Amino acid sequence: MSKTDYLDLAQHLVDKAIKLGAQQAEVYINMTNEMEIEVNKQQVETMKVSEDRGIGIRVLNSGSIGFAYSTDFDLAKLEETVKLAVANGRITSPMNTIFFPLNRVSCLCLI
Repeated sequence: MSKTDYLDLAQHLVDKAIKLGAQQAEVYINMTNEMEIEVNKQQVETMKVSEDRGIGIRVLNSGSIGFAYSTDFDLAKLEETVKLAVANGRITSPMNTIFFPLNRVSCLCLI
């Protein structure tokens, strides 16, 4: 996926949260790739390649915060994660002076 694809996905998930009743929502996308190579006497001894990625969804409704996280990027699974974040926000106690930046979607991809 390109950065634009991730931004579109984040916007879709924010819009979904708002449709489900959240007053505000934010999506955090993280992706990291790592390569580790151990060399001894000019010979490769071990090589490890790994990828870690996930999407966090935080919603705010009447001062209550809900959060959910997924490592599965399947759209249906992510939409379920949004539903879970909204549901979690309905069962938490309200907090004072909580707000998110409005009208902002951003994507942080660490590669």
